[in-house]
Amino acid sequence: MQTVALISQKGGTGKSTIATHLAVCAERDRKRVAVFDIDPQASAYKWS
Repeated sequence: MQTVALISQKGGTGKSTIATHLAVCAERDRKRVAVFDIDPQASAYKWS
């Protein structure tokens, strides 16, 4: 299992956008994907 973490203390750096796009690309490559959005804004959750 591979794990990718996108971490930044500053908000608005595109972490959720990049994480969502990486997940879509991995899924298209027939990989199993899980995205955990622990940000209070829940941007990645809303995109699902």
